[in-house]
Amino acid sequence: MHVEKVSRTVGNLINSWEHPSCDFFLKARIVGYLHDVIEDTEITIADLTRLDQITPKDLARQAKYQQAIIYLSEFTCTQCGKTLPLAEMGERQSRSGEIVCEGCLGKDEKG
Repeated sequence: MHVEKVSRTVGNLINSWEHPSCDFFLKARIVGYLHDVIEDTEITIADLTRLDQITPKDLARQAKYQQAIIYLSEFTCTQCGKTLPLAEMGERQSRSGEIVCEGCLGKDEKG
Protein backbone atom coordinates (compact mmCIF):
# COMPACT_ATOMS: atom_id res chain seq x y z
CA MET A 1 0.00 0.00 0.00
CA HIS A 2 2.98 2.33 0.55
CA VAL A 3 3.85 2.65 -3.13
CA GLU A 4 0.19 3.25 -4.00
CA LYS A 5 0.05 6.04 -1.41
CA VAL A 6 3.26 7.61 -2.74
CA SER A 7 2.03 7.39 -6.32
CA ARG A 8 -1.36 8.84 -5.40
CA THR A 9 0.24 11.65 -3.35
CA VAL A 10 2.55 12.59 -6.23
CA GLY A 11 -0.39 12.49 -8.66
CA ASN A 12 -2.50 14.71 -6.41
CA LEU A 13 0.37 17.15 -6.05
CA ILE A 14 0.85 17.40 -9.80
CA ASN A 15 -2.89 17.70 -10.42
CA SER A 16 -2.89 20.75 -8.14
CA TRP A 17 -0.60 22.56 -10.60
CA GLU A 18 -2.22 25.02 -12.98
CA HIS A 19 -1.64 23.12 -16.25
CA PRO A 20 -0.01 19.76 -15.54
CA SER A 21 1.14 17.73 -18.52
CA CYS A 22 -0.58 14.33 -18.80
CA ASP A 23 2.78 12.82 -19.76
CA PHE A 24 4.53 14.25 -16.69
CA PHE A 25 1.62 13.17 -14.45
CA LEU A 26 1.85 9.60 -15.75
CA LYS A 27 5.64 9.44 -15.39
CA ALA A 28 5.49 10.83 -11.86
CA ARG A 29 2.89 8.24 -10.86
CA ILE A 30 5.13 5.49 -12.29
CA VAL A 31 8.07 6.81 -10.27
CA GLY A 32 5.85 6.65 -7.19
CA TYR A 33 5.12 2.98 -7.83
CA LEU A 34 8.71 2.01 -8.61
CA HIS A 35 10.67 4.15 -6.13
CA ASP A 36 11.46 1.26 -3.74
CA VAL A 37 12.15 -1.53 -6.26
CA ILE A 38 15.90 -1.76 -5.57
CA GLU A 39 15.52 -1.24 -1.83
CA ASP A 40 12.64 -3.63 -1.15
CA THR A 41 12.99 -6.44 -3.69
CA GLU A 42 15.64 -8.88 -4.85
CA ILE A 43 16.16 -6.88 -8.06
CA THR A 44 19.57 -5.24 -8.18
CA ILE A 45 20.94 -2.33 -10.13
CA ALA A 46 22.90 -4.86 -12.19
CA ASP A 47 19.58 -6.47 -13.18
CA LEU A 48 18.46 -3.10 -14.58
CA THR A 49 21.78 -2.20 -16.29
CA ARG A 50 21.53 -3.84 -19.69
CA LEU A 51 23.71 -1.67 -21.90
CA ASP A 52 26.45 -3.49 -23.79
CA GLN A 53 28.29 -0.24 -24.36
CA ILE A 54 27.83 3.15 -22.69
CA THR A 55 27.64 6.00 -25.17
CA PRO A 56 27.80 9.79 -24.67
CA LYS A 57 24.01 9.79 -25.11
CA ASP A 58 23.71 7.32 -22.21
CA LEU A 59 25.94 9.51 -20.02
CA ALA A 60 23.82 12.57 -20.82
CA ARG A 61 20.67 10.63 -19.92
CA GLN A 62 22.29 9.57 -16.64
CA ALA A 63 23.10 13.20 -15.78
CA LYS A 64 19.49 14.15 -16.56
CA TYR A 65 18.20 11.39 -14.27
CA GLN A 66 20.55 12.44 -11.46
CA GLN A 67 19.09 15.95 -11.64
CA ALA A 68 15.58 14.48 -11.56
CA ILE A 69 16.46 12.49 -8.44
CA ILE A 70 17.55 15.67 -6.70
CA TYR A 71 14.39 17.48 -7.86
CA LEU A 72 12.10 14.64 -6.76
CA SER A 73 13.79 14.04 -3.40
CA GLU A 74 13.38 17.47 -1.82
CA PHE A 75 11.06 20.46 -1.77
CA THR A 76 11.09 24.01 -0.47
CA CYS A 77 8.33 24.91 1.94
CA THR A 78 6.48 27.94 0.59
CA GLN A 79 5.83 29.26 4.11
CA CYS A 80 9.14 28.94 5.97
CA GLY A 81 11.45 28.64 2.93
CA LYS A 82 13.35 25.62 4.27
CA THR A 83 14.48 22.96 1.80
CA LEU A 84 13.55 19.57 3.24
CA PRO A 85 13.40 15.92 2.21
CA LEU A 86 10.16 15.07 0.42
CA ALA A 87 9.27 12.79 3.34
CA GLU A 88 8.77 15.89 5.53
CA MET A 89 6.20 17.42 3.19
CA GLY A 90 2.75 17.72 4.75
CA GLU A 91 0.33 14.89 3.97
CA ARG A 92 -1.82 17.46 2.22
CA GLN A 93 -1.69 21.04 1.11
CA SER A 94 -2.34 23.99 3.40
CA ARG A 95 -5.70 25.75 3.23
CA SER A 96 -4.20 28.32 0.87
CA GLY A 97 -3.06 25.61 -1.57
CA GLU A 98 0.65 25.97 -0.85
CA ILE A 99 2.93 22.97 -0.43
CA VAL A 100 4.27 23.16 3.10
CA CYS A 101 6.33 21.14 5.57
CA GLU A 102 4.70 19.24 8.43
CA GLY A 103 5.61 22.00 10.91
CA CYS A 104 4.00 24.79 8.90
CA LEU A 105 1.02 22.60 8.03
CA GLY A 106 0.36 22.23 11.76
CA LYS A 107 0.64 26.00 12.25
CA ASP A 108 -1.81 26.60 9.37
CA GLU A 109 -4.39 24.24 10.89
CA LYS A 110 -4.14 25.93 14.30
CA GLY A 111 -4.90 29.28 12.71
